[in-house]
Amino acid sequence: RFAAEHYARLINLDVGKQKQFLKGIHQLESEGAMQVLYQSDAVRRDPILAVVGVLQFEVVQARLENEYKVKTKLEPLPHQLSRWVEGPQEMIDQLPWRYGMMRTEDLNGRLVALFSSPHELNFYSDKYPDIKFKSIT
Repeated sequence: RFAAEHYARLINLDVGKQKQFLKGIHQLESEGAMQVLYQSDAVRRDPILAVVGVLQFEVVQARLENEYKVKTKLEPLPHQLSRWVEGPQEMIDQLPWRYGMMRTEDLNGRLVALFSSPHELNFYSDKYPDIKFKSIT
């Protein structure tokens, strides 16, 4: 695992190739090209890619198009860092997920919070001391 600094939603432009899209995403994630997250409360289940450098987005898109024949579109997200979230479920449910923080899950089903800034992470860490925001690295 690595400390991602850039996040973007990846949209499959051809729903008829969803199987190839998912196969490619999971293969690239297993190679360490990026981390894959899914927004927990989203209507659509477009993957969120987490990478160290923005050029990795281009590499992922190129490989999906060349190796899996899947065209995609990126929607950059404003988040800068992510943390695994651990603590009592009733406290986690009380977190203000709609106000900056994004509630996601990794491919193993672990809860991951995306934060817009280190300041935001520090604010929620101080405000909710019973919840642990653990580094993903």
